[in-house]
Amino acid sequence: MKKLLKGLGAAIGYILVYIIVSILVAIAGSIAYGIIAGIAAFKTDSPLNSIFDGFRNNMSDSLAIFTIIAGLISLFIYWLIIIAGKKTIKERLDLIPVSLHKLWPIIPLGIFFNLFIANLLAVLPLPDRLIQDYAEASSDIQGITPAIVLSVVLMAPVLEEVLFRGLVFKSLHRGMPLIPALILQALVFGLLHGQIIWICYATLLGIALGITKARYVSLYPCILFHLAFNGWNYIMVPVYNLLPDSNLVNIAISVVSAVIIVLLGILIFRKTARVEHAYLAESAEDILSSEDTGLQSFVDYE
Repeated sequence: MKKLLKGLGAAIGYILVYIIVSILVAIAGSIAYGIIAGIAAFKTDSPLNSIFDGFRNNMSDSLAIFTIIAGLISLFIYWLIIIAGKKTIKERLDLIPVSLHKLWPIIPLGIFFNLFIANLLAVLPLPDRLIQDYAEASSDIQGITPAIVLSVVLMAPVLEEVLFRGLVFKSLHRGMPLIPALILQALVFGLLHGQIIWICYATLLGIALGITKARYVSLYPCILFHLAFNGWNYIMVPVYNLLPDSNLVNIAISVVSAVIIVLLGILIFRKTARVEHAYLAESAEDILSSEDTGLQSFVDYE
C-alpha cells in the first residue's frame, strides 16, 4: 500500500507541475500581450479593439507559443526534480539506445495509427454537436506555421512522453502491476486532452504508447511513435486534398491501416521478445538475466 500511495502521489505531482505551469504561462502571456497591444495602440492611435482582433486572428500561433514555453519550463522542472534524487536522467526516464533493427517499425506504426484513427472518425456516426466541438477544438492546431508545427510535432511528443511514459507510467508501476499502470496512465493522458473525441483516441494512443514503452523498455521509441503520429497530419495534407471525400475511401484506408498496424505490432513483439519481461519480472534477478544490458536502469529504479 505504501508503494501504491507513493507512486500515485508522484504521478499526480508530475501532472500538476505541467498543469500549473501551463496556466501560469497562459496568464502571463495574455497579460504581456495586453500590455504590448495597449502600447501599440497608444503609439499608432489605432483602436485597441483592432489590436485585439489581430490577436484573436493569430490565436493559433499564440497558443502554440504558450505551449512551447510551458513545455520547456516543465521539462526544466522535471530535470531539477530528477537530479535532486539519486538517479540520472537516463536511468529515471529509460533513455536507453535502441538499435535501428528493432526501432524502424515504430515510424510506420505511428503513421498508420494516425491514418486508422483519422479515417475511422470520418465514418463513425457521431452526433453533429460532437463533431462541431471537435472541429472547433482542432481548428487551433490545423494551421501550418513554424510555431504550430514546432509545438505539435516536436514539443508535444517530447514533453508528453517524458511526462506520461517516462515519469507517470514508471511511478504508477512502482505500486501496481503493469496492466493497471498502463491503463491508468493512458486514461489520464486522454483526459488531459479535454475534448471528448480527443479523449477517446488519445486514450487509445496512450495505451499503444504504453505498450511500446513496456516492450522496448526505452523512451526513445515512444517519442518517435508520437512524433510520427502527430507529424503525419501535416505531411499528408496535400494528399488528403486529392482523395475523394467518401465513406468507402475512409473505410478502405481504415481497414488497410488496421491490418498493417497488426502486422507491425507482431513484428515489434518479435523484435523485442528478449526485453519485454523487464516490466513483468518478479525480481531484479530475472531482469538481470536478460541479454539486453540496458535494462540495468530499470533494475536500479525499482
